[in-house]
Parts: sequence; structure tokens; C-alpha cells
Amino acid sequence: MSEPLRVLLVEDNPGDAHLVERTLEEVRPGRFRLAWVTRLADGIATLTEDPYTVVLLDLNLPDARGLDALRRLRTESGREIPVVVLTGEQDEEQAIAAVGAGAQEYLVKDEIRGALLARAISHAVERHRMQERLLQAALRDDLTGAYNRRGFLELGRHRVDLARRRGEHLAVLVADVDGLKAVNDSLGHAQGSRLICDVAGVLLQTARRSDVVARLGGDEFAVLLTGPEGAAGALTRRIRDAVDRTNARGDRPYRISLSIGTAVVGPEGELDLDRLLEEADRRMYEEKRARSPRGAARSA
Repeated sequence: MSEPLRVLLVEDNPGDAHLVERTLEEVRPGRFRLAWVTRLADGIATLTEDPYTVVLLDLNLPDARGLDALRRLRTESGREIPVVVLTGEQDEEQAIAAVGAGAQEYLVKDEIRGALLARAISHAVERHRMQERLLQAALRDDLTGAYNRRGFLELGRHRVDLARRRGEHLAVLVADVDGLKAVNDSLGHAQGSRLICDVAGVLLQTARRSDVVARLGGDEFAVLLTGPEGAAGALTRRIRDAVDRTNARGDRPYRISLSIGTAVVGPEGELDLDRLLEEADRRMYEEKRARSPRGAARSA
């Protein structure tokens, strides 16, 4: 038996809330696990603490009304989650606008029936999953499976908001592959692509699940991370150790070499992703110039 769908209902009217609860239990017993809060702020706090599958959102709440309720739910929770908007008959136009603004479905409260409500929830979840799959494909680098530049910037904006709310440090690490041109010229582009994939593998394995690892283009990668002040330094050391272990195996016709630069800003500073990326990139080039030139290709 599949796990029940966890549904968060944000609704200030007890009568409507009990109707939803009773309707879901009658149509599909055990299929849905419902939690109910009466204020948007409570809904946002709940989403940041617990995983839910879908949100049923009333657009007229004591602390938020209209499309502002949907916008705040999406931005302040930091979660990309399917939303079904619940509205009164006189607010159907507003509900349609909410779907245009990112909600997956809407229901007029007076028309809530068992099969209709269950179907709306299921369709919203499936539509959201399909959109996520399409979005992930658009945000991924085809060669390495890491995020591409667009993905880095899209997810980066969410991480900036998260760091600001949690009072955490935000860091960007930029890594440039040394000697890629030499590998392409001496060993062929297939081996150059293999080198790029090896570097992506090192970064993906050493970064935390919450970090954003991206290939910005060509031979340049970036990692975005939040957390304590020393997180970027610790990641740099893990990357260096992983590169050494990979090179020690000796099963490649090249050696991996990376130039790395980092930039960190505390919660009291300006959390500007573009500036952090520029600063990390500048420091990476400083390291590259300071090091003796060494290509990645092995000597014949």
C-alpha cells in the first residue's frame, strides 16, 4: 500500500475545514493525511519543518489575502509544492488568476465533493511532478548531470532567501579545470569530456545534498552553499582530497587539476549572488596565476 498523501490545509473557517476533512476521509479512507492551520504564517512555518505533498490554500486569510497569500506561501516557505486554491463562488476570477500565478488547481468551496476534491489533489500533485521533471531537464547540464548556469541562478535565488531567513552564511565556490585544452588537443575531445565528467563527479560526491553544484560552461564549475562560516573551506579541502584519491588510482590518461576560489558573506552582509560569483571567480583566477602552469594531460 502506498504512503498517504500529506495534505496541509490553510483555512480559517472551521466549517470549511471540517468539510474538507470529512470529504477526504469519506472518498478515500486512509489515502490522505490532513493537517489544518488557520493562518498563512502558521502554514509557512509548518512547511519549513515538515514535508507535505500538497497545500490546500484559502485566498482569504486573517494575515493574507488574494494572490499575496499564494506568493508568500511559495517564497517564504522555500518549498516548491503543488497548491490547490480554495475560493468562494464570488472569487472564482481571482482563483483563475492564482492558477496563472503558479497554483496547480482551484476549487470553489460550494462545489467541493468527494471525488472532485480527491481528483483535484491528485491532478495537482501529478501536474507539479511533470512540471518539475521538465524544469529539471531545462536546468541540467546534458554532459555532467550537474545544474547548468540557469539552474545555478534559479536555485541560487532560493538559497539566498533561505540564508537570509535563517541568518546563515552564504558561500560560492568556483572551480576551473586546469589543462582541459591540452587534454582535448593531445588525447581528443572524448577524453576531454570524460575529464569534465570526472570533475563533476568529484564535486557532486563531496558537496552536501543541500548544496547547488553547477557547470557554468566549458571548464568552469560552481557550488553554492549555506551554513556556518567555515563551510566553504571545509568543502574545498574535501574536493582536494577527492581529486588526490582519484589521481592516485592512475586509471586515466590525464590527471585532474583544479583552480578554486571562494567568496563568503555573513548574514549581516549583502547577500548578492552575482557579486559573490564574481568575487569567487576573481579569486579562482588569482590562484590559477599564482600556481605554476601544469596541464592535465600526462606526458608521453
